[in-house]
Amino acid sequence: MIISKENFNDEIEKINNEKKKLNLLKNKKEDDIKNIISEKEEIIQKMKNKINEQEIIIKENKKEISNLNQKIEKIFHNMSNELKNKEDKLKEMENKLATINKEKGEEINELKNQMKELRLEILNKVSNKFPIVNNNELKNNYRIIIFGLTGVGKSQFCNFVIKDKTNSTFKVSDSLGSETNDGFFQSKKFNRLGTQFELIDTEGFEDDADLQIYSKILKANNNIDYIILILDFNQKITSEFRKLVENLIKVFTAEKFYNHFCIVFTHYYYLRKRIEQIKKIIIESCNELFKKIFNNKNKQFDTKIYFVDTEFDEEENTFDEKSQDIIDIILNQIKFDVDCFGSIS
Repeated sequence: MIISKENFNDEIEKINNEKKKLNLLKNKKEDDIKNIISEKEEIIQKMKNKINEQEIIIKENKKEISNLNQKIEKIFHNMSNELKNKEDKLKEMENKLATINKEKGEEINELKNQMKELRLEILNKVSNKFPIVNNNELKNNYRIIIFGLTGVGKSQFCNFVIKDKTNSTFKVSDSLGSETNDGFFQSKKFNRLGTQFELIDTEGFEDDADLQIYSKILKANNNIDYIILILDFNQKITSEFRKLVENLIKVFTAEKFYNHFCIVFTHYYYLRKRIEQIKKIIIESCNELFKKIFNNKNKQFDTKIYFVDTEFDEEENTFDEKSQDIIDIILNQIKFDVDCFGSIS
């Protein structure tokens, strides 16, 4: 079949048009590819920038960590040195304390000797007026007997003096009849203030006790040096107590009894309100009572009156320090009185 020239030209034009379309499509695809490549390169660049930023941050963090580690090591080193210095100072202080304790111990022993010499000197000065025990030799055992009505705290007081936290050495009871020797007394020797003492706790008297009871107690306990009368701070001074004192005066005579006794009020609590006012009233009442008993208005008895708290504090695991100091005062006074006046029996 023969194609005419016109048809041929039409075909050629169609082909050219198709070719143009293909070229356009090709160019578009190439542009799309270039754009994609460009976007990818841009993303890659951004990722590289981010990586660089992270590397910089990591580098800075490493530097900070390194600096921090150096600071920690420096602090630890300083603390170690400081701890070592404190340990050295503590050791030095312990050595100084040991030296001081040794020196103080020597000083205390020297003071004890000086006190003994001073007591002997005082006793020698008053020797013209008072009998001196054992030719100016101090006693080495002071026997103290405790009297009081039932329930005033005699046994608890005795345990307090010997610092028995269990309150078991002297059996605490309303009546000692079932728990003490011969039903009348219990005793205990102890050392305090560099001296040996002996406490003799007696049965409580509820009413007008017969003089034979006192005689029996005293017969069973020869060579009594001193008497402590126990009263309860929270109870009134009764006629039974007055009778007890009057009977003791009959046994020992007024003069001997006056020189060999003191009064101790138990259950005295320092923090109670108006405590000093109550204490003052009690002292005045005691003074008046004993002036009547001794039939002597000129005698003063306030120096023979003491107040103590004998309760054991379980939380603090200790006794009241003020009261323990007062016990030392009482015992020193007993030593001096007995050395000056001899024993009461």
